[in-house]
Amino acid sequence: MVGLDYNYIDETGAKTSLDDVASNYELSKSQKEYLTELNVSPEEFKEMSDGQKEDLCHDIRDRLEEIEVYSVMAQDKAIKDTCCSEILGEFRQQVFKEKLNQLNDLEKATPLSIEVLKLECPELYNQVQRMNSRLGNNNPDGIMNTMQYALLENGDFVAYNNIKAYSNSRMVYSEGVVYAKSGGSKNGDSNLNEFINTPILQSDTLYVIDGRSLYETDSQGRIHKESTVYSPDYDVKLERASDNQAMIRNGKDGMENDESSHTVPKCLGGPNEAINQTPMLKDINHGEGSKWADCERELVNATDEGNTSVVEHTFYYEGESKRPASVECDFIICTENQQTLSFDNSIMVESGLQAS
Repeated sequence: MVGLDYNYIDETGAKTSLDDVASNYELSKSQKEYLTELNVSPEEFKEMSDGQKEDLCHDIRDRLEEIEVYSVMAQDKAIKDTCCSEILGEFRQQVFKEKLNQLNDLEKATPLSIEVLKLECPELYNQVQRMNSRLGNNNPDGIMNTMQYALLENGDFVAYNNIKAYSNSRMVYSEGVVYAKSGGSKNGDSNLNEFINTPILQSDTLYVIDGRSLYETDSQGRIHKESTVYSPDYDVKLERASDNQAMIRNGKDGMENDESSHTVPKCLGGPNEAINQTPMLKDINHGEGSKWADCERELVNATDEGNTSVVEHTFYYEGESKRPASVECDFIICTENQQTLSFDNSIMVESGLQAS
């Protein structure tokens, strides 16, 4: 496997490795105890009102800032290390809503032309160009020619589309982090969010999707890590479109016997966009005796029973390939001890593959 040249934009705007971020924000014993004071049991959390949950998350954020833990990744890790999964999920949701709500109040935002966007935010501009390549921009009323961009007073960049047919294609970009809601909902507009529907995404970027999932890209814009907090409250998705699946498989170097596998299961509200799908051998995805499918069923059962779980995936690539050669899955279901499974997705593997 090649070494990952993975960068993260820290609070100063400089790029650093995520390993450095993790080590820089490794909590001391006293810091962990300070945060753990605010922890409650899953049962106690479920009895709290929405207002109490919001206040709890505000208190946690205040303490995180007091001990100088600011970045999204560092705060998420600190909460995971000191609080129950229910609090982690609630904290992610609250931060996400704060960011996305900015799209509802753009009166003081500064509109940006695509030319100015290229200068002010090249990361977002490059993603727009990838969307142009896939969707085209010849139609004056099409999605790319009706997209709007703006700079907010706090320095965040936003992209959005007010045409109903493209209304889900919107996002907030803040200090190396993209906040976006997936589309394709049964309970709302069915169009997908095209900002997260390209096989290659913004490089060295953290994506916060639907307020519960974190996706990290490597220096080539491939998904390197994913982490999701599963709770009984999730958005039901429409059936995936075969043409979109084919686009994802082809764009991610899929092989003949591959399927477009959802990292976050669609039956639990997983996005149908490319960010959440990866080419995977059929035997892994749902073959006879598939450990991947077994884990998904266990996760579905736990969620339907009202429990909260945390599942993380790490994808490993060979060379320049966009298709993962292996996947490592860490999961904590119903507060049980963490388990780890590894899946060999290399093209040399024969059918009947088992997880290790």
